[in-house]
Amino acid sequence: MATAIESPKFTISPHSAGFSAQVKILDGHEILFERTKALGQGTFLDITSYNGEIHTKMSDMCGCKLKKDIQGIGNSVLAYQQGSMRPTEGQSVVGTCVIDYRDPSHGLPQRYSDPQIKVVEKALCQQLDLIKKTPDYNGQALTDLRTKFEEQDVQYVICEGSIKHDMLYEWKMFTPQEQKFLTSPENSPYLCHTAELFITALRTGYQPRGPFPSLTDYVHAVGPNREFRPLPRSITVYPSTYAESRTDMSPVIGPFTPAMKTCSLFKSTVTQPIVMQNAGNAYAEGNRQPSEPATLVIYDLEHL
Repeated sequence: MATAIESPKFTISPHSAGFSAQVKILDGHEILFERTKALGQGTFLDITSYNGEIHTKMSDMCGCKLKKDIQGIGNSVLAYQQGSMRPTEGQSVVGTCVIDYRDPSHGLPQRYSDPQIKVVEKALCQQLDLIKKTPDYNGQALTDLRTKFEEQDVQYVICEGSIKHDMLYEWKMFTPQEQKFLTSPENSPYLCHTAELFITALRTGYQPRGPFPSLTDYVHAVGPNREFRPLPRSITVYPSTYAESRTDMSPVIGPFTPAMKTCSLFKSTVTQPIVMQNAGNAYAEGNRQPSEPATLVIYDLEHL
């Protein structure tokens, strides 16, 4: 008889080499993160988080489907405003874009099982890099995207779908029962939080000890700085509905955020909901139309 899995728990604490993270789903998994890159100065600002889909029968991954996704990223870019939506004027700000692809043809529990996810995300990053570097590249819609990337100084794209695929199927982190738990649709926030652990390590210059690939393999440059430079602070925007859901299932609040709050190496805050005008298609959750204001919360994480 299989053991029932309760709500996963995260524990994050300082370690002489960096920090230790315990992820308890069924068995306890302790991961030691070591500093491998020195922190620069400045703040990462996520300008969009784009959820895409691949299809196993797509004959041309870089063709019209990918172009449509690129236009979708452009439509979802947030035009950050001064004030609470942006770091203090004068501070160095580096824009980032997070992409999260999955394959719906395998069914929801297996949506991250196809390694083609990594191929598509890499191809998309290469296209975004080309668009940013090439004037008048392939039409007005893509020119608009380049303009938005330049305005927000977008320099890196983080491939979250690739991290989730490898975390589940390549790194051998989880037992089959734990894997089944994390890939069930109702538990998807827990999968997001586990991936966020590695994304946070990537942003702040840490690398997990053991048989893990370099986390910098999951970030691609779309700017002049080809080598990834970790920074001490990152700001991410979520729809307010993400924070209003059940606390332990919320992609913003738990269980990862409380664990970060108890670790003396980090400081994390989640703002009260903020109404943003002219948000367009960015985080168009529920029935909100692109012309209507968006209610958002800001997650601010800083390495001390």
